[in-house]
Amino acid sequence: MPGPVLIIIIVIIVLLLTAAVFYIASYIEYRRAFYVRGREPSGFYELFFSRFPELKTKTFSFPSGDDSLFGICLSCEGVQKGLIVIVHGWAWNLELYLPQAEYFAKAGYSVFLFDGAGIGRSGGERIRGLPQHLIDTGAALDFVQAAPEFSCMPVFLYGHSWGGYAADAVSCLKNYSLKGILSVSAYFEALGAMKMTARKRYGFLSNAFVFPATVVQYIAYGRAAGFTAVQGLGLADCPVLVVHSKNDSTLSFEENYKKIKKGLAGRSDVQFWEADGENHNLGAPWNIVKRRRLLYGQIEKAVKNKEVGDVETKDKEATDREGMIRELWELQMIIDEETLGRFKEFFDHCIDTMPKK
Repeated sequence: MPGPVLIIIIVIIVLLLTAAVFYIASYIEYRRAFYVRGREPSGFYELFFSRFPELKTKTFSFPSGDDSLFGICLSCEGVQKGLIVIVHGWAWNLELYLPQAEYFAKAGYSVFLFDGAGIGRSGGERIRGLPQHLIDTGAALDFVQAAPEFSCMPVFLYGHSWGGYAADAVSCLKNYSLKGILSVSAYFEALGAMKMTARKRYGFLSNAFVFPATVVQYIAYGRAAGFTAVQGLGLADCPVLVVHSKNDSTLSFEENYKKIKKGLAGRSDVQFWEADGENHNLGAPWNIVKRRRLLYGQIEKAVKNKEVGDVETKDKEATDREGMIRELWELQMIIDEETLGRFKEFFDHCIDTMPKK
């Protein structure tokens, strides 16, 4: 019979091996989630611009580290009130926000959208990590504030979800000259959404899962991996509007909006709007967003199954898939004008309260 010392040694070895397997599995899961390309360009881009030929557009390329990012500016004829830089959400590309950009362009603003590294029309083999969007947003601001066509315009940020966090925290990188920040359904911190997902999957083991991912992020991004929305907004010298649905179905209202609100208590230049319902993407009505999500799932499933079955079955599935894509694109055209009207009022208010030259 083995002695007590040997038993202790065996237990320690088993625990170490279990921990090693767990952390290896965690790292593999991390790479599976982040070491991928984001949403690629689709035909919606061409469809959108065919619907709005009156829009003036100009495309740009600008650097973010070693990556070259794609950007586009939309505007209408007439004097421009300012430039709104829209920062897209997790793994999306700028296409989803084109209808909102058109709304602001009609309201007298130039609107600049860009794809983050590893996403859409931008360079980069993969997304790499959550702090990457913060770096890319800083690169976009450096670009527009140096470009002659934008240099005389007041610059505003509108960030959604992952992009909301980037818009909120970007002032940690540099003292950008911003005239207003609109934060919609934003993460409190870069790792926040990952922690929430891990909790749902692994329960009490979630912190152990997040730890290796956190280490990787700090190695890759240094201090930028730890910046929070409150830190960035605390450094931003401009009006801020923070918006979040009370029952957001994607990102916790309590763990993100409430933390931001608590951290900025007492700031007279920060407004808070607690929207009703479950919507995460407040630029479109919730019933439309739900239908779009369903279609995305069905289309992805159809794409995975497109090689299965006989020729007749595959032809029918291809026809069905094309029909779902067309419906999806039509739904992406729909915006929530009431909500966007409140966003426009915020930007207009920022302009009205700017010091007169």
